[in-house]
Amino acid sequence: MKKLMLIIALVSNFSLASEMTFEKLLDSVQKNHPIILKELNKLEESKSEVMKRQGSFDLNLSSKVMQRDGDIYNGEYFNVRLDKPLPYMNANVFTQYRKGIRKFPSYEDEYETLDDGEVSLGLRMSLLRYRDIDKNRLELNNAKIEQDIASFQVDVVKEQLKYYVLKTYLGWIYSHEEVKIYEKLLEYSIQQDEAIKFRVKRGDLSAIYITENKQYLIKRKSQLEKAKQKYYSMQFYMSLLWRDDDGKTIDIKGPPTDKVFEGIYSKNMDDYKLKLSEVVPVRILKLKINKIKNKFMEAENKLMPKLDLEVSTSKDNGETLAGLDGPEQKILLSVEVPIERNLGKGITQKYSAQRRQLEYKLQYFKEKLESKNIMLKNGLNSTKIIVENSKEELTLAKKMQEAERIRFKNGGSDFFLVNIREQNYAKAQIGLLKAKYQYIDLYSKLKLLKKGVMDEFAI
Repeated sequence: MKKLMLIIALVSNFSLASEMTFEKLLDSVQKNHPIILKELNKLEESKSEVMKRQGSFDLNLSSKVMQRDGDIYNGEYFNVRLDKPLPYMNANVFTQYRKGIRKFPSYEDEYETLDDGEVSLGLRMSLLRYRDIDKNRLELNNAKIEQDIASFQVDVVKEQLKYYVLKTYLGWIYSHEEVKIYEKLLEYSIQQDEAIKFRVKRGDLSAIYITENKQYLIKRKSQLEKAKQKYYSMQFYMSLLWRDDDGKTIDIKGPPTDKVFEGIYSKNMDDYKLKLSEVVPVRILKLKINKIKNKFMEAENKLMPKLDLEVSTSKDNGETLAGLDGPEQKILLSVEVPIERNLGKGITQKYSAQRRQLEYKLQYFKEKLESKNIMLKNGLNSTKIIVENSKEELTLAKKMQEAERIRFKNGGSDFFLVNIREQNYAKAQIGLLKAKYQYIDLYSKLKLLKKGVMDEFAI
């Protein structure tokens, strides 16, 4: 990533009439582009989901009031209870105050208390089923995993956008350089037209050469218009990236003025070694596997007996017989055993299959990543050679063009050869631009590959 940022820093030296630099453009995109904002909002949504799931362990206050309306049984009863679920062993701590006054029938004697009411404190927990994981803990753990995935996804989109912005920015500059090449080629034809007319007037050339040169003039005008069309298209895509603080697009005015790729191309290349622990999609896949493992663990509960323990102590306050005013302790043990386990087996087998699918996907992704890394490094080495060859070809084409133009001016060359030399020089210039552009493109892809971003970003 440091090497990519070096490229970005060098590219940012290009200046625009609107005082836009590459760093400002990238900063604008990462702060204001709708795609980034969408991913950031997904992250905020995932954080809200975590908070929502944490609510399963919120302290809860409940109360109940009951009144009998009768001549004999006219009792009144109320209780206030606090429950605090705990994020381990499916535990719940509770405390309660309750009070019953006047008479209740014998089948409602649980409502009866002494005059000052009863205070109790207790703890309930699971010893087998739901001991290690339950629905609330499952949902909270998986919500946290989704938050991590959303955070990683923001990083992925940022890396993709960096590559897309760099590619678009350099493509814009390249297209403008191409316009200048065809403008120069057209200028040569105009100059040539004047030279041909002079020689025709002098009797050195046939008048047909004027007609032939007009044909080349028209052709080069068309080439220039196509290059301009490409440049305006790239300028439009640049405008989609360049945004103000409100997220609105800003029109880009004025072409880039500096020489394309100057100071960017480098002969040196690091030996990039993939660190799979740093590859974001690998980390995301591992998190998804952990989600399935959590679901599998929760589903395994259905194969286990339910064994819940509840212990409590209570103190009934008020006047009573001597020796009966001490606290009362209770231990409740509840058991539930599944006889047939088809439900649990079916769910666990389902999640086992889903986990294996993701593990195979992870294995294939790693293999694909390694292969892509080798392919890009080979491509980068080849492109480096092509760039050097293109430089040499450009030097030779320039010499040939200059020599042929001097020969033509002195009457020692053919118009056809002059045109060929000029076309070859223009092709060599464009060929070098394309080779350098391809080099930077491959270089950037190779750096992005270390983050696991393999596909080009498409708006």
